[in-house]
Amino acid sequence: MGIELLFVLLSMLYCLESLSSIARSSGIWTGNIYNGIVVQNALSLGSRLIMFVFMPVMGFFFDTGKFVPVSLLTIANICAIAGLILVYAIRNYCFQFLVKVALHVKNKGRLGYTNQTHYDLLSVKSYYDKKGFIIKYILTYIPYYAAWPLTIFFLGEYTEYRATLIALPTVFTGITTLSISLYIDPYLSKFIDKTKENVWINSSLINLRICSYIISIILVSSVILFWYA
Repeated sequence: MGIELLFVLLSMLYCLESLSSIARSSGIWTGNIYNGIVVQNALSLGSRLIMFVFMPVMGFFFDTGKFVPVSLLTIANICAIAGLILVYAIRNYCFQFLVKVALHVKNKGRLGYTNQTHYDLLSVKSYYDKKGFIIKYILTYIPYYAAWPLTIFFLGEYTEYRATLIALPTVFTGITTLSISLYIDPYLSKFIDKTKENVWINSSLINLRICSYIISIILVSSVILFWYA
């Protein structure tokens, strides 16, 4: 159990981070967006805890000189999309759960869960059809999803440069962070007071993340094939 564990952790990470896009909207249904921010921050903490485990495991894996078959790396990378697909498949239940957590934050002032009400995400309709934004959002997350598979691949090829290569994801995620800060979040802020549009848009971003991940799989696989050509 080595490379498999790394990609299971990555899948869990992608799952939590995609949930944060829904959590952002959960507070709007409570009448206070800050309730949703509290839930979103809790999910972000969960993703950081996963990275707290992921980094030492990855370091130990390569320090012990274990060889990663390219075929296994590719299969594991493809399977890691399971977290995103799971969230997309049960997005309505996820939304209901997160709204109830946000309601508990509103009523009790702490994280918890309440059965106070029910919301149906799938019944919400949207007038959201900005093709330019869709393309930019997909492009934004490609570096993020490609970062870790590429890092793991090159760590297997150049173990003597592992200190440098472990810092490589910072560059890729930095590109994604810049795009989110300068374009994505400012664009989404236009919908902050439009409850239905905000909820549907933030949930539909999961679809776009899946598209980004699929493209990243193709790019990473192409890099690996080119490397051994």
